[in-house]
Amino acid sequence: MYYLNETGDETTTSYNDAAKRYLGTADPDVYGGLSNNFRLYDFDFSFQLFYSLGGKVYNSAARYDENTHSLFANTTEYIYENFWREPGDITDVPAPQHGLNHSHSSRYLMDGSYLKLKTMQLGYTLPKGLLSQTPLTNVRVYVSGDNLYTWALGSDFRGLNPETSSTGIIWWNYPPARKVMFGLNVSF
Repeated sequence: MYYLNETGDETTTSYNDAAKRYLGTADPDVYGGLSNNFRLYDFDFSFQLFYSLGGKVYNSAARYDENTHSLFANTTEYIYENFWREPGDITDVPAPQHGLNHSHSSRYLMDGSYLKLKTMQLGYTLPKGLLSQTPLTNVRVYVSGDNLYTWALGSDFRGLNPETSSTGIIWWNYPPARKVMFGLNVSF
């Protein structure tokens, strides 16, 4: 099914009669970050948040993962719970059909907004009084994490990670690895 005009209120099955329709851009409306460092007595805490609001993500992997041409092929729980079953159903997921069809569709164009907890660190520095009888001048223990969590803010996003390159296309991109590290800094 193709749109006959830009508003999408008329459709056709003829590709040659179809009109172009603007569906958005991969560029976010707003993006940025927030970071801060806190210190209270001998404890310190820091974090970095990144966000992107607006911008479309094309989930090309969903063309395969959300295949509705056979419920016995690749499919997801979302598809199984939301596909069209009978007249009167309101959904954007077509009824299953036999055969394979991995056609591009605006159905796989999703809101790419997200909020990401990029880094976080919590540390404790031993008081100088405890170190006065040792050759140590400073001892700090800490735990830090990278890529801790990403919240997809778009209600229609289905995938692993809405964060993309500048192309706005995701496949089966594995999200950046989550890392948790423990450390000890010692100064003499």
